[in-house]
Amino acid sequence: MRKNPNAVPDDGGMSIWDHVGELRRRIIYTLIVFAAGMVGGLFGAQPLFDYLVKAAPAENLSLNAFLPWDAIGIYMKFAVLISLTFAIPFGFFQLWR
Repeated sequence: MRKNPNAVPDDGGMSIWDHVGELRRRIIYTLIVFAAGMVGGLFGAQPLFDYLVKAAPAENLSLNAFLPWDAIGIYMKFAVLISLTFAIPFGFFQLWR
């Protein structure tokens, strides 16, 4: 006799599809936090970049751009780094819950 995979177990737990739905919901929440952090990171990338360039160890270094996209790539890398600063702890919190 084959059991129904959508049926709730007798012990009151969640079925496999309930778990998949819960995982999907938490992944979507984490992606929303990542996207919001990316928007904030786009605004915070330039001040962070300026601060790091003016810091004492990098004060005498010259910056070179070999391709037209180098400046945009650095800017986006800073934005992603700022976004991950918020998204990774939130994702771990979602895993813990």
